[in-house]
Amino acid sequence: MCASWHTSTKRTWLLPTLRSYRESTSFCDSHAPTAFRLSQRGREVDRTRDQERRELDRRREHVRREEAENELLVLYSEKIKDMHCSWETAQEMLRGRERFESKYLSDDEKRTLFELHLRKLKDKRRRAFVSLLKERYSISHTSTYAEFKHSLQTDLRFESLETDAERAEAFAEYVASLLEAAKAAFRALLHETKSFTTATSGPAFETALKLLHADKRWTAFDELPHVRDELIREYGATGPGSSATASSATTASAPSSTNI
Repeated sequence: MCASWHTSTKRTWLLPTLRSYRESTSFCDSHAPTAFRLSQRGREVDRTRDQERRELDRRREHVRREEAENELLVLYSEKIKDMHCSWETAQEMLRGRERFESKYLSDDEKRTLFELHLRKLKDKRRRAFVSLLKERYSISHTSTYAEFKHSLQTDLRFESLETDAERAEAFAEYVASLLEAAKAAFRALLHETKSFTTATSGPAFETALKLLHADKRWTAFDELPHVRDELIREYGATGPGSSATASSATTASAPSSTNI
């Protein structure tokens, strides 16, 4: 009786314990995926934050580099006025200055910006000199630097370029641009004179020829008749009514040598 009671009592006592164990095990099993997901989500959040932090640092670095570049270009514009200044001379002039010693720029980058500054300086001074030429309406596509050198010296912009060779080069380039413009205008004149391209003789042709010779786009080449003749031959070979134009080109260009 006692033994039976003891065994029954033991089983009764163990029942809640076993039940609690089963329930706790069941609870852990049912919540394990959730815990794993939370842990995984936490790692993803950490990775996202790291990426955002790195991106923010990258942007800050980019901004600082841009600021350093702009500040250095300002320094160059303040201190480097000679467009023939060497990099070695510039380094001596600027060594120790905060904007020049920026940690965000390498020596190669500083030199690249220095060369960019020199190009801008040259372009600026060249534009100033060319603006002087543009104001002298007497300069044409047949002008030479020697003709105008003396009269140009009275303007401060003459000194924008430091050497006479640079001025002569800029003058020659400007005159070349005027010549190209005159050629384009002459081609337009030939295109406008339709009857010249469709006839080789007769009243219509003679009228067209007089119009051509009176037009300032024709007379612009009185000092360069060989260029005008070449343009007529070129147009005769490629323009509308090319065969008729080619046959009339000789007739039209002949007066150029007699100043018609």
